[in-house]
Amino acid sequence: MPAVGALRHGDGVVSWLTRAAPRGHRVAMRSLRAWLVADHPRGGSMVIAVVRVTLGLMWLSNLGWKTPPDFGKGPPAYGLYTFVAGAVSHPVLPPYSWVIEQLVLPHYTVFGWATLAVETLLAALLLTGTLTRVAALLGIVQAVAIGLSVLAAPGEWPWSYVLMAAAHAGVLAAAPARVPGVDAALLSQRGERAARASRQLVGWGAAAAGVGLWSAAGSLGDPLASAGTRPGISVLQLSFGQFNLLGGLVMLALGAALLTAGARRRPGLALGAAAVAGVAALSVVARWGFGSVPLGADGGSTGLLLALVLVAGVLGRAMRSDARRAGGLDPAATARRPGASVRG
Repeated sequence: MPAVGALRHGDGVVSWLTRAAPRGHRVAMRSLRAWLVADHPRGGSMVIAVVRVTLGLMWLSNLGWKTPPDFGKGPPAYGLYTFVAGAVSHPVLPPYSWVIEQLVLPHYTVFGWATLAVETLLAALLLTGTLTRVAALLGIVQAVAIGLSVLAAPGEWPWSYVLMAAAHAGVLAAAPARVPGVDAALLSQRGERAARASRQLVGWGAAAAGVGLWSAAGSLGDPLASAGTRPGISVLQLSFGQFNLLGGLVMLALGAALLTAGARRRPGLALGAAAVAGVAALSVVARWGFGSVPLGADGGSTGLLLALVLVAGVLGRAMRSDARRAGGLDPAATARRPGASVRG
């Protein structure tokens, strides 16, 4: 039988289908075969970038309900505390439950702040593609820790935490230099680095301006509310933080600065935007639990501001370094030029 023989000799299912297809369909079958077996590095890199950003958005969207200073300890208990205590009331791994009961719960406030800091950093690193492999490894550890706390709890779907860890593992395995992000821009050749940094600044500027417009428009009724408008998609539980009118205007200004810095390649403007975003993030953290929060912000807002700090600060500095080398302002670069002297 020719079909069995073809499969037996390793031509594969698609090869056999190509040979067995009518003459008029063979071109289409050959195209299908090429698509199935060919390497698609660019397409694969874009898929990894989408997975990485999706994971970043997942961490970002889940920062808003980790609220200091009690982090849900209550009474009554809610939010993060109920998930952590679930490791004791619905144990998955007895030694882990002992650690939670004896070490974590007695020092729960410290644990709450540490969790908020880790997940804020995770969101910012994954969204921007900065230290991608460090972030992916940290995400795997965090996914395992969450799973060990809630896998046995009623209503939980255990596979969600397996998939969460597996998605981070996929990002960990990918080469950061090939996946769009801050790492790729820094690892690119010097001639390409400024162009990549410029494109990323423009993209992040547009995103920040969009969040700012959304927040400002939604906060006109109560401009200085301590809990501002939450831009996002509620049906997906997707959130980009929350901002009142003042916070929206700050985000809009940051977006405009990044757009200009990227389009006109102004590293100084990008570094200035990074400083403003950093001050805004610190102003939110400093007021948590002590009355009204400026900018109407929450944990997700801080994660988004930190992402802007990373993008604007790291890429702005890279653009400035490249500009200095290209203009002969870098002493090491000048010394390498034939016949050039370094001015003291």
